[in-house]
Amino acid sequence: MSNIEKALKKTKEEIKKTEHTDKIQSGVHSKSKAESGGSIQDSLKLSDLESSSKTKLDKSDSHILYAIEKKKDENSTEHGRLISADDDQLMENSRLISHIQDFSSKKVKTESVIPATRVSNFDVDDHIVSYYETVGQQTWKGPVMVNFRRLQVSLSSLQRNNMCKVMLFTSSQQKEGKSTIALNTAITLCSDKKAKVAIVDCDFRKPSLDKLLGFSPEKGLSDYLLEDAEFKDICFDGLFPNLIMIPAGNKPSNTFELFASEGMRQVVSYLREQCDYVIIDSPPVLAFPDTVILAPMSDGVILIVNGENTKKKIAKRAIETLKDCKIAGFVMNMSETAAIDYYGHGQTSGNDYYYDYESS
Repeated sequence: MSNIEKALKKTKEEIKKTEHTDKIQSGVHSKSKAESGGSIQDSLKLSDLESSSKTKLDKSDSHILYAIEKKKDENSTEHGRLISADDDQLMENSRLISHIQDFSSKKVKTESVIPATRVSNFDVDDHIVSYYETVGQQTWKGPVMVNFRRLQVSLSSLQRNNMCKVMLFTSSQQKEGKSTIALNTAITLCSDKKAKVAIVDCDFRKPSLDKLLGFSPEKGLSDYLLEDAEFKDICFDGLFPNLIMIPAGNKPSNTFELFASEGMRQVVSYLREQCDYVIIDSPPVLAFPDTVILAPMSDGVILIVNGENTKKKIAKRAIETLKDCKIAGFVMNMSETAAIDYYGHGQTSGNDYYYDYESS
């Protein structure tokens, strides 16, 4: 037998052995498959392992796993931009991300990616002069809007130069006009058609933004932090173009703990990501410790001072309380110097508010 014939015979024998081995393995596989009722697949994929582990998690956790996967994908769009924390933090705070993920996966006709509930019935207080000025129904005379424009220019400059996007408005004590000024400022900032603005009512004890805007939301920020509301149910738009308003919600018993929570930091971080400006209306500095907790989450503090009633020692105490925070400027309310407009005409009504801005 020639060498060629020997090689061919050897090759045929090896082929027969291989076919015999395959039949044996096939029989074993078929037997195990029959014993298990046909539930075992030919191979387990990585995605199958992941899906089996996800069944042990609740719905929100599965969303967060999906979001984390999207974060790792360099080609992801909305989902990739929504995540700023690391994966461990996301697993602990999955509700906000999962709600955002659910919303961003749908086609919604809106310029903002913030999930929001539209408000169609509201009655804005006439102290919100920036709103009536914009809709062409001026309610006050005098230089009020001039001073809000000045405030707008100052805040825009801070935002451009220092990325000062999250601004916390507060006062040393109650009844200094901080909520009125904060809301007027937010609407004035919206006059820039390209700017998206969010205003958040963090005065849980005495909320007023919803009253100034003339509507009555059932839920708010406190309800979300207590896991009693979804994120889209506490964000409201339709009040003014490019403005998102988040009300305080129902009065909680653990205000301090809610503001110090990771959930609160997640909300501020998300709004910072999605908006050009975030205005936080916080309680008076000397009345409660809330502002000291919230201030580090902001880029700067705007302190409202009542020029008629606030004593210097009170304002000084407020500044000292905020010594570890960045005070971006002061707004003088009820200031006589602000009662003179550009042409020298004074405000005639003694009951109206005046605004002046000083940056530091």
